[in-house]
Amino acid sequence: MRFMPQSTPEHSPNTPDSPDGQHGSHTVHGSNTPDTPDAPSTLQRTRTTVRTLVKEAPVTWTFLFLCLGVYLVMLVQSRSLTDTMGGFSYVTDQYGHYVRMLDHGIGWDLIFASISVTKDHEWWRIFTASVVHLDVFHLMMNSLMIFLLGKEVEKTYGGFAMLCAIVAGAAGGSLACMYGAPNTPVGGASTVAYALCALLVAVSAQTRQPLSSPMALIGVNLGFSLSIPGVSLWGHLGGLAAGVVLALIFYDHHARVPTVWLSIAKTAFIKGSPVRLALATLATVTVSVAAVYVGLNGLY
Repeated sequence: MRFMPQSTPEHSPNTPDSPDGQHGSHTVHGSNTPDTPDAPSTLQRTRTTVRTLVKEAPVTWTFLFLCLGVYLVMLVQSRSLTDTMGGFSYVTDQYGHYVRMLDHGIGWDLIFASISVTKDHEWWRIFTASVVHLDVFHLMMNSLMIFLLGKEVEKTYGGFAMLCAIVAGAAGGSLACMYGAPNTPVGGASTVAYALCALLVAVSAQTRQPLSSPMALIGVNLGFSLSIPGVSLWGHLGGLAAGVVLALIFYDHHARVPTVWLSIAKTAFIKGSPVRLALATLATVTVSVAAVYVGLNGLY
């Protein structure tokens, strides 16, 4: 349904006559009225908004752009919107257990598989699996979660905390998959998203916000992991466990906003006390080294 544009009447009966006998008012040209500055264009407003968002959460956006970049390469290589991994590209034995990965694009080079870490010593898969997504819906759902959670975590605890969540969440998810589902290749940033869910609980507690929302978010997502086939519950639990450790470290019940202790903190990258940052670094390195050690030596 379209609206017809209304026409302006040529003469208004309530408009007083002007001195020269003509109806209506006239604009006097050449007056000293200052020009009104042009309003910013839509493109300028969009650029300003994007610049502000990126400045507030640079680590979050860097990780999201990395996920998008890997997905676009997979899309070009597979030439398929529904199967970006490019088909069945791993070998199983007579029992259906995963044996080795086949060379079939960047997705299969980065996705996590326990046996590839153990037999082929491809330890980087423990971390790179978090940037591999199987289809556009998978990418969109994880990106939305990380955007919403990551910007809150990064705004409160800084970019370093977000970086720890990415690394520890990926490593924790891969380590859990070694024990829970060693014969299944897995990928996706949901391990990082679950780590951020735990940190969001700390953010809510520290800012005196109700804990019901972040706790409900964790419960709903765990229910989703249990009810939907093809979803890695072990990866999600591992990422959540890593996030809980980081949340206990960064949570400060004495202040609403973490104390900034270095001038570099003006960039919003480093926030919190030196002790908390040291403990977060230790926790991230510990879970990463443990995942690599267990994977390379087949201790699962």
